Amino acid sequence: MESEALVREIGFLGVFVVPVAIYYLHRLPVRLLPVYGLLVLLFLAAALELLGLFTVTFYMNIAELSIVLLFGYAAIKKKGKISCPGWMIIVLFVIASIVSGLINDIHLLQILLFLRRYVIPVLFLWYLFNTAFTDKEIQIVTTLILALFLSQIPVSFGKLLLVGQSERYMGTMTIFGGSLTAAFALFGVVLFFAFYLKERKLPYLLAVAGFFLFAMIGEKRAVFAFAPLIIISMVFFSQQRASMMTRIWQLSLGVVTASVLLYLTVVLNPSLNPENRIGGSFDAGYLVDYSENYLFPDRTIRGSTYYGRGEAPIATWNLLTRQENSVHLLVGFGAGDLILSRFVELPDDEITRSEDLIAYKHDIGYGGRTGLLWTLLQIGLIGTFMLFYFYYKLFRKAIRQGTRDGKPSYMAVIMIGLISLWLLDTVLYSRVMLSTFTVVLPFMWFLYLSIVHPDFNFSKKLIIIPRKP
Repeated sequence: MESEALVREIGFLGVFVVPVAIYYLHRLPVRLLPVYGLLVLLFLAAALELLGLFTVTFYMNIAELSIVLLFGYAAIKKKGKISCPGWMIIVLFVIASIVSGLINDIHLLQILLFLRRYVIPVLFLWYLFNTAFTDKEIQIVTTLILALFLSQIPVSFGKLLLVGQSERYMGTMTIFGGSLTAAFALFGVVLFFAFYLKERKLPYLLAVAGFFLFAMIGEKRAVFAFAPLIIISMVFFSQQRASMMTRIWQLSLGVVTASVLLYLTVVLNPSLNPENRIGGSFDAGYLVDYSENYLFPDRTIRGSTYYGRGEAPIATWNLLTRQENSVHLLVGFGAGDLILSRFVELPDDEITRSEDLIAYKHDIGYGGRTGLLWTLLQIGLIGTFMLFYFYYKLFRKAIRQGTRDGKPSYMAVIMIGLISLWLLDTVLYSRVMLSTFTVVLPFMWFLYLSIVHPDFNFSKKLIIIPRKP
């Protein structure tokens, strides 16, 4: 464990976020204070904890309460005549979750702990739908998000100097959050690569490179596997009306980019090369063996027979389709069954992570923490279908809004990248894009813009610091 002095030094890296917060506060319309406060709080939570000012959990609870109050305020202001896209699907999802919990004799508070992870982000989206933001306000919130994202790049370099490569101390946002590192870095890549596609300016590519370095410092290999897929999807979508030769050229460029990223990932990540050091050699055989062992370890790890991400989907399906589990296939093992709290009886104090709880209850370990499997195990096919159908409807509307004239809008290209990220993370990697506010709230902001303001122009020349009004 790091010394108290070193921990405080890491906390002081929040100094890179403070100037952004001060600058935007100075120019902020009063109506934007709640959104501003939420975003800044999320980006300073870990730094404040490391400096001894409450905990990240405390700040997340404040954020949750704030979102509920914001939505309630919007509903009261509009006298109940509010716009809540997909509300019926969410109601059915809530009902399915409650029924799942009751059938499996789950404590009511456990059910509520489960629901809050999925429903509160939706309430934030509905709050946005019921707030008539002006163009100036949209510009301010968007550039604030961009500036906060960029502020984490120098923070990561500071962390590198203090503690080296590590999953701990994920920027100034959370202390333990390896999966958040990957999703956050990819989110940044999507935004700034979209800006590059629009303006072809070198600084945007430098920002993209900065987020790759952010992921490397956080030891997240998945970024370099997912990023080429996301980038190719954005390029192809933005070139829908291009000639066949142009599309072939773009595909070739994508393959080259993917190859370069793969090579850099291997030589710069100690765990992926035989020398186990930064700057090691590229050994395809070693990489294949490592990947196979990672996805299919085929041995008991931390009390779980099926631990890897490759094993978990098959193990989950086999578990749910056993004859004695026919009911569980539809309703799962209970909403809240896999949430650690004082209402869950545990055999010892060693179970401190959700993946350990999955191993203890279902013999499925780390791989079961993806959004898809974690949800499926708890509420079964019915509830999981409702959740994914809700997002499918929103995603489809966002893309349709952005392609009304046959040519993808700027916002539609961003959403293709973010939807690709959402799918890769939720289905294959983690549940960060479903419930972790640091990326979910910006995600909801861009989803809102794509549906309500699909043709919004961030100005002819995108700027991170807005001009004075």
